[in-house]
Amino acid sequence: MKKKSNEKSKFIEKIKHNTFRFLAMMGFIMAYMAIFGEENTLPGVAIYVGIMMFPKMNTGIKLYDMLIMIAILFLGSGIVAQIGVISPWLALPLNIIYIFITMIVTTEPAPYRMNMVFLLPLLFCQSVPVTIDLFPKRMLGMLIATVITVVVTYIEWKKRGYGKEGRTLKEQIKEGMKYIDVSARMAIGVSLAILIAALMNSAKPLWISIVVMSLTQIDTSDMVDRIKYRTTATVCGIFFFSIVFGYIFPVEYAAVLVMILGYVGFFIDKYKYKQFINFISSINASLIIFNAETAMVNRFVGLFIGIAIVLVLHIISSGTKLLLEKISDKEIDLIDVEY
Repeated sequence: MKKKSNEKSKFIEKIKHNTFRFLAMMGFIMAYMAIFGEENTLPGVAIYVGIMMFPKMNTGIKLYDMLIMIAILFLGSGIVAQIGVISPWLALPLNIIYIFITMIVTTEPAPYRMNMVFLLPLLFCQSVPVTIDLFPKRMLGMLIATVITVVVTYIEWKKRGYGKEGRTLKEQIKEGMKYIDVSARMAIGVSLAILIAALMNSAKPLWISIVVMSLTQIDTSDMVDRIKYRTTATVCGIFFFSIVFGYIFPVEYAAVLVMILGYVGFFIDKYKYKQFINFISSINASLIIFNAETAMVNRFVGLFIGIAIVLVLHIISSGTKLLLEKISDKEIDLIDVEY
């Protein structure tokens, strides 16, 4: 009886906690959009993820080095993303370099997936480009959100005792060099996705680049699982959206469903279930541009292109590693013969 009472109490606390998180998120996004404009909503969302995660994330990095890293990479994302407005071809090499550096600096510790959080502002800024006259407003919004992230992280880390000892940025880069392969694949893959979306004049470039970012993993089995889960979620999402809003409810009610699913998402940790929610949310958000059928087709095409980029780069990377291993073995054999 006592056990059931404890479980009920924990569940109620979880509901309270997640409800607060959901309302805080909605409040931040609405306020950010109202102040800095609808075109800056996604960059605000991207940085909000950092506000929620970094204060609780003991990365093993010294406090001030972590704060410097947050400031440089968040603000750098907005600047680098703006180059794509000038020319997607000019942006290609810069994106490759910037994403590679970001990956090297942020991939360790790998289980935290901190690199994903740092890549989001770049991808979200790229997905909603602004003209040069609106760029200062975008950067002002990102600056204020970055300052909030830095201050909240500083307060929480001090309270929790994080960052007193740990790696400097120089040592963090050395640790990150262990992941040079996945860093190169991420840099090339995401940059190609951004370029392809630009050349296709895609209204939703994020639907390609976010797939590449999500599926590019250190572990091959993790990559395969994510491809499977993301594809399954897309197919299930297409059937669900088509049936529910084609035969049961008018599509105008999709926003209500998205709000409900968004709240439910705070209780779900598994990647495969979150992808279904993300699919429904993305289709609903795109209805101001496309009709539902076109949106779902475009989403599936973006998924296919993203998977293709990830698999091709993975095959090239694996083949290169195998070739280098064979060359190394032959060199060792020659040394043995000579001596």
